[in-house]
Amino acid sequence: MLGNSISTTQAKVFFLTFMCMVAAHASREAWYMIKPDLQLYMGFDSTYLGAIDTTFLFLYSMGYYSSGILADKFKPTSILAIGMSIGMVALWLVSIFGILQCTEKLPYLIFWALEGPAQGCILTTSAAVMGNWFPSSIRGKIMGIWGSNASVGNIFGEWIAAFVLETMHLPWQAVMLVVATFLGCAGISTRLSIEDKPHHINIDPLRPKPPSLSFWAAWKVQGVLLCALCYGCVKLLNYGFLMWLPFYLQNSYGMSFTKIGFLATLYDIGAITGSVMAGFLSDKFRFRSAIVEIMLVLSIPVVMMFRVIDSEMMWFYYILSPCAGYMIGGSANIISTAIAADLSIDNTTKESRATIIGIINGTGSLGAASGQIFIGWLQTFSWSYVFLFLVLVAAFATVAMLPIVYQEWQKRKTE
Repeated sequence: MLGNSISTTQAKVFFLTFMCMVAAHASREAWYMIKPDLQLYMGFDSTYLGAIDTTFLFLYSMGYYSSGILADKFKPTSILAIGMSIGMVALWLVSIFGILQCTEKLPYLIFWALEGPAQGCILTTSAAVMGNWFPSSIRGKIMGIWGSNASVGNIFGEWIAAFVLETMHLPWQAVMLVVATFLGCAGISTRLSIEDKPHHINIDPLRPKPPSLSFWAAWKVQGVLLCALCYGCVKLLNYGFLMWLPFYLQNSYGMSFTKIGFLATLYDIGAITGSVMAGFLSDKFRFRSAIVEIMLVLSIPVVMMFRVIDSEMMWFYYILSPCAGYMIGGSANIISTAIAADLSIDNTTKESRATIIGIINGTGSLGAASGQIFIGWLQTFSWSYVFLFLVLVAAFATVAMLPIVYQEWQKRKTE
């Protein structure tokens, strides 16, 4: 039944869409894990690997925008399965070209360029399906748990890479074959096993079915632009920590890869905990944006403290890392899923749910991609500039969320 209890069908929807997201993040994390082997055996330098990542992220964001429009016109699960199947083939090709010892750089760049929009459809369509099956009364706690898929996927990717490379003693190509197959199977299984929305029960039975909005009209829905800008900043922060903190710790303090890996795991654990707790609290107090606003405000001093720690206080990173994951990763998960779904269920936008979710998440990926380039440039001058930039980004995200908090507060007053 569609209420405060969860039916078997809803549990299936939750699990399968969750695993689709886990598969996507596992494939990316596995790619990050095999980069040393790519440099050693394929001769790919860090500049080229960085170009692949940047190309992927920009086209990934375009995939969010385009898949949102397509998912509102066609079956979201069909778009999901097609995208994940294309992603599977692209990663298979990466592996096959590696097995053939092809050291030409262009093919790998093309394969990851295809991977970008293919994976860009996964969150948009999955979140739209989740929004169809779970009502707003329990959406916070459900999406809070569901939103932890990114961190779970990162851990899966690390485990898969470690098992294949270190336990099985297989080459990096085998890692890509495993995660590619996982990706395709998850998408196809979801398409064959679940419906896009309930046929016999309408979550909002008294609400008439409105027409779909155009892409540009969806930007004008109250709160969408500000939420997109906020998420662009928060995802920039999240990816900034995931991608640059290991580099900073190794170059500034000579920290070992084992310790850096443990800190990365602590960050992911913090993100999972923050996502789940924020979801439960947002349902309890029925004030989702305010919970996220508090987390964003608290993230500012946490970011500042990463820079002021000296070599005699390295132990403090083991406290700061999960705290940063809790505030930044947790708020990112809630914004991209629960808050995005809430905004898309305005009484004029019900049939534009995927478009609005795609706009918010696409802007987030654009922010993350452009931010990594800027951070890379700033760190050549001083890491102090990098952390000052991250503090300013966190402050801007906090300001962008304020009108959404006010909008939600006004809505509560009229209920």
